[in-house]
Amino acid sequence: MYHNLFRITLLVTAIAIILAACAAPATEAVPTETEIAPTNTPQPTPTTSATEVPVSPLVGEWQRVNSCASFVQAFKEAGLIDLAPEWLVGNYFTSMEQIDDADICKGATEVLHSHFFTANGGFGSRDEKGRQVDDGSYQIVDDRTITFPQEDGGLPITVHFSIEGDTLMFEVVVPDPCVGSCRNNTAWALSAFYPGPFQRVP
Repeated sequence: MYHNLFRITLLVTAIAIILAACAAPATEAVPTETEIAPTNTPQPTPTTSATEVPVSPLVGEWQRVNSCASFVQAFKEAGLIDLAPEWLVGNYFTSMEQIDDADICKGATEVLHSHFFTANGGFGSRDEKGRQVDDGSYQIVDDRTITFPQEDGGLPITVHFSIEGDTLMFEVVVPDPCVGSCRNNTAWALSAFYPGPFQRVP
């Protein structure tokens, strides 16, 4: 009888040990942040989106001292000298009465003037006191050509440009023939972009 009891006790003890082992959840050691070994996996390099448009070097502000002589010469070469006097007013004179018909640049006030181009297509001009005196929009055609749309429905004004360092030059394209609204629109372009260097404003 004692042998049977001893065997039963051993059996019960063995079953209890097995059940305790099954009930205990298995645990794994989780490495702490300081125990995680650093890797040498290279990080991805940011790339430019295929749809991202590079900013034109034209963007910014450009200034020069107005030159009445260059202004008038540009109007002569474009065949628009008859329009020059009215465009001289506001740029070099305050009224038509100040203009000498024999020498239309006589007494002209040549002052600092600037144009600015924004990255989103805005255009404007500033006088010698920094006041904005012109505004509009422009479009980039290629790396040497811009156009200015016309509110009167006329053909856009085309202007070529070239940049070397901080120096900017313009060349207005005069349509042939140029009649009707083209004359006034081209006269505006010539008054703003007649030949002569602009310097970038820092």
